[in-house]
Amino acid sequence: MLTPPGKYIDATSDFGFKRLFGCEPNKPLLIAFLNDIFIGKHKIKDVVFLKNEHQGEDKNTAKVILDISCVDDQGNYFLVELQCTDQKFFKDRCLYYSSRFISDLAPKGGVDLWKYELPPLYVIAVMDRFSFEDNFPGQYIRRVSLMDNETGKEFNHKLGFIYIQLDAFDKAKEDIKTGLEQWLFVIKHLSKFVDIPTFIKRPIFKRLFKIAEVAALTKE
Repeated sequence: MLTPPGKYIDATSDFGFKRLFGCEPNKPLLIAFLNDIFIGKHKIKDVVFLKNEHQGEDKNTAKVILDISCVDDQGNYFLVELQCTDQKFFKDRCLYYSSRFISDLAPKGGVDLWKYELPPLYVIAVMDRFSFEDNFPGQYIRRVSLMDNETGKEFNHKLGFIYIQLDAFDKAKEDIKTGLEQWLFVIKHLSKFVDIPTFIKRPIFKRLFKIAEVAALTKE
């Protein structure tokens, strides 16, 4: 017998994640989530969703199917992925996805005019039920960019990887302090809630919980 659903959908399922963050009517949720991830580095006011399927150069080249891809009002590109199962070469997969996406962004021809100037691209991976083995204790987010090994300074700001590891995020509600921590707490536990937690008061979360109600879904 099937277990009856709870009050809210599972935000760590493919359906739940895309319903909350990957469709046009709900893009304010994605914008708010991204702004809390970047903590002022970017102040995103709007995003435009892009195609999520990118064909290989020929039939023998693996195509890329993304969960969510978008560009903001300042020309920054974001690939947002939910990964629910451990994958041995997940870091390599993220590199491949970013490379295929960049390749599609590049104009075909006219290199002399283009000069290889690329827009900023960020890959954001929300990882559920697995974490990287080389984490520091309590490290639930990793921000990776191209660095100069000699100076420790950023070499190029136009490619970044952000890995959010829900398995490593084990904060109790009384320890939640930042906007990002509220998002992660809600995403991780949404399907178990019977109501909005009292400590979460931001209007954007009221919108999220309304959208996430199972009762608001069609039977299909």
